[in-house]
Amino acid sequence: MPTGHYKRKPMSDETKRKISVAMKGKKPHPNTIKARIASPKALKASQKNAKKAHEANRGKIIPLERRERISESNKHFWNKPENRRMLSLRQRGDKSHNWKGGKTPKRRRLRQGIEFKLWREAVFKRDNWTCQECGVRGGTTQLHPHHIKSFAEYPELRFAIDNGLTLCAVCHQIEHGQIKLSEVRNHG
Repeated sequence: MPTGHYKRKPMSDETKRKISVAMKGKKPHPNTIKARIASPKALKASQKNAKKAHEANRGKIIPLERRERISESNKHFWNKPENRRMLSLRQRGDKSHNWKGGKTPKRRRLRQGIEFKLWREAVFKRDNWTCQECGVRGGTTQLHPHHIKSFAEYPELRFAIDNGLTLCAVCHQIEHGQIKLSEVRNHG
């Protein structure tokens, strides 16, 4: 064994309990969270620990207050675009479990990418989740983001928020000439 290194003796159950009590309710430093996200080795260790905790807690009832705290913590993390981008980049291309050699067309890759998703949400949020033609309000399932200037013809404006418009599914079809307004009953 190299000089200055020693083998730590195992911790007693009492010591482990004391550490657990001392750490309860404390959040890790933001840099620690970033390191866990960036490091595949740390991520695997974190997943392994989460699996052990899941098995140990199986069947136990989590109090409502704790569930709400967990929910708020997750919302705080996922609402940050930089966190979503970082996770997206980590799983992109040949790093994805579903990689098949890069045969997905560019148009599809762009529309399924994180930039498009963030643009879409920003347009919906700006328009208060309301169709700008008929005024219907709704969630993402019935709303569509529409590019004012074509996605294909103006690549520099693909993710410009002011080039987007929130439309419901029917108004979006009307806008693209797929159906006529006279064909739609009780709309708007």
